[in-house]
Amino acid sequence: MSKTDETLKDQEKAQAAVEKEVAKKEPTKKEPAAPRPGTAEWYEEKIPVKLFKDSGKYASDVFVAVNGKGYRIRRGVEVMVPRFVAKVLQESMDQDTATAELIEGLSGEYADKAKALGMS
Repeated sequence: MSKTDETLKDQEKAQAAVEKEVAKKEPTKKEPAAPRPGTAEWYEEKIPVKLFKDSGKYASDVFVAVNGKGYRIRRGVEVMVPRFVAKVLQESMDQDTATAELIEGLSGEYADKAKALGMS
């Protein structure tokens, strides 16, 4: 190995050591941490919501009230709402689904009983 090669390697090592020291002294820039689920900040965080829209039953805006504060959400357009509002909307849709399933099941039972009694 020539003297020039040794000098270049020493310079590279010195440069790496300087960069390492500079990196230690520079404050690291961190992105703000996302709120932890279940915290007040998490529930307040705005998230996108898009409600189904048609020309019949699902044409008008949806009103959601939580703790005395009201939100009018347009159908067919993606809007940003606090997570707690999206949660209320999701729970409402889940309940509508459960109700429809219950009605369907009870209607089937009624039809079966009516048929057994010769009423249909």
